[in-house]
Amino acid sequence: KTFKYKKRRCALVLTHLQITDIMKVCIYSLFLSLLLLSCFKSEKSPYLILDPKEHVSEFISISEFVDTVMYIPLDTSMLIKGIGRHFLIDDDCMFFDTNEGVLKYSRQGIFLQKIGRVGGAPQEYTNYRAIAMDKENERIYVYSLPRKLIVYNFDGEFLNFFSVELPDDGLYPIQMYYRNGLIYFFYRNCLGGETRKSLFWVITDTKGQMKTFRRSNEIQLGADYAASYGLFGVNVKDADSFVYWDLFNDTVFHVNGMEAKIVYLWDKGKFRLLDTDNFEVPDDDRRICTAFVDAEHFLLLRWNTMRHVGAQVFLSYYDKKEKKAYKLDDSHVVPKSKLSLLNHFFAYERIDGREYLLMGAKVNELPDDMKDSLGNLSFEDEDNPILVLIRLNQ
Repeated sequence: KTFKYKKRRCALVLTHLQITDIMKVCIYSLFLSLLLLSCFKSEKSPYLILDPKEHVSEFISISEFVDTVMYIPLDTSMLIKGIGRHFLIDDDCMFFDTNEGVLKYSRQGIFLQKIGRVGGAPQEYTNYRAIAMDKENERIYVYSLPRKLIVYNFDGEFLNFFSVELPDDGLYPIQMYYRNGLIYFFYRNCLGGETRKSLFWVITDTKGQMKTFRRSNEIQLGADYAASYGLFGVNVKDADSFVYWDLFNDTVFHVNGMEAKIVYLWDKGKFRLLDTDNFEVPDDDRRICTAFVDAEHFLLLRWNTMRHVGAQVFLSYYDKKEKKAYKLDDSHVVPKSKLSLLNHFFAYERIDGREYLLMGAKVNELPDDMKDSLGNLSFEDEDNPILVLIRLNQ
């Protein structure tokens, strides 16, 4: 089932024309031609129109676009509950934001050191933070609530801190990236208010000085309705840009420095959130896009119904070459395991020239044969997470 654009037919009825009135006929014919031309031009959109595609009859297996699944167990010399939602992976080390602070590991999962610590000193950060990495200059940036930007090198040495210039409207970013000398601060999806427009992103230099920002065009009255799900409206697109979406707005953007390019549009329909929706009694027709992967050859979108209890979740897949939508017939990354794209947070990244989906998992979620191959790991509930790298087909 392909995405199609709907064209409205333009009709114009000519009545009481006198055949002998040649001038009127010519003028009216010209007017009709221009009207028809303008109608088709306005309806032809250059953007792909997105919707949940729940009733797609054709299915695709995850094995059609996944090449290899790899696992990196993190050693237990520092016990942690999770590895956050932003995975910083360099050529020979990895950084994670955890309940113990910002931690550095080798690419084999060996704990190397702690970067900074929680506290109130200039070189310390709060428990509410976001992290980013400058690979070329070997810098780790830590955003600390409310407006502090701390800079460390890869060896954990404190270098400097700055005050970040952010709009003063009570909202704070939840995701941060570094690209080409700029820091990108992205905000939680659908956060607005009765007197403010939802803030999408803020871009600063590496000293926290604002370069640009973007808000919604509309004031959103009931934005907390969707934001209560903790939605993240951003994912990596490529080495220079990001894909950003907001469910109350029509537009999906590619963000690259000062440029925000429209790339996709949400379709109209009952699945769209309204800022007047009642959170206590959610509409059964509403759908939330909780994951958006804009890979080189496909789009992968995860959809949730609005109910916290008994919510339905499914994934839709769009092949860019075929221009065709599918539904995943099985969301499990590995057969006979608990690793599923339906109930795990996953991020898209490019590592060593290849495309990956990344997620954290517990040992007991892996298939039995994979547990055996990981060596001397205990399988207690307290074990550290496993970093799962899902490499996509080229």
